[in-house]
Amino acid sequence: MLSQGSTVAFYGDSITTGWHSISSLDQRWTARVSARYGWTELNCARGGMGFVRWRGERPAPGAPRAHTGEPLGLLAEVLASDADACVVALGCDDSVLVRDDIATGTERWAPQIRRAIERDLDLLLDRFRRDRLAVLDLYRLFPPDGGGLPPGWLGVRHQLLPACAQRDIPVLDANAPRLHDGGCYGADGVHPNDTGHAILAEAIGPRLAAHFGSDEPTGKR
Repeated sequence: MLSQGSTVAFYGDSITTGWHSISSLDQRWTARVSARYGWTELNCARGGMGFVRWRGERPAPGAPRAHTGEPLGLLAEVLASDADACVVALGCDDSVLVRDDIATGTERWAPQIRRAIERDLDLLLDRFRRDRLAVLDLYRLFPPDGGGLPPGWLGVRHQLLPACAQRDIPVLDANAPRLHDGGCYGADGVHPNDTGHAILAEAIGPRLAAHFGSDEPTGKR
């Protein structure tokens, strides 16, 4: 059971940071969920980052970060922290690299993404017990594109889900249908605003709490 006062590390991308579309940091879904269940939030996330995409250093000032899964990057902060549990909310931005593979008919990025996922999960399992590690299936956050999810997102999911299954790590659904009701995104149409993050928190929070065995504090129901 994850008790009140426990620290939870959220390892993710711009959906986890609340990038540019929220009015204040306490409005992002990670802060809302933490406040609801009495956890201390440790936000270890960076916009645009995936398991491989933009995970490296900048080759020059102002240049984009390198696409590489070799460095631990922000994962090192999670592993070295005093966190009691970890939520992995990463992978959507790797869809850019998968789409490049699809466009070029190659498999340059998919194997690198799989290796990075497996390495990250192994390190996290060494640091946290299975019941203190949650991996989110983020891909249903986004509206279907005609016949289903865009192929880039499905390509990352194809690497993530088997890696979790092989390690007996449950993958929690991050689906939040109300997110697509309108008025839930910022000006870019991609990043949720305050309303969108509130909807995410309402959807994801109970699933995390059930996985971690956390009770909602009295008076917050």
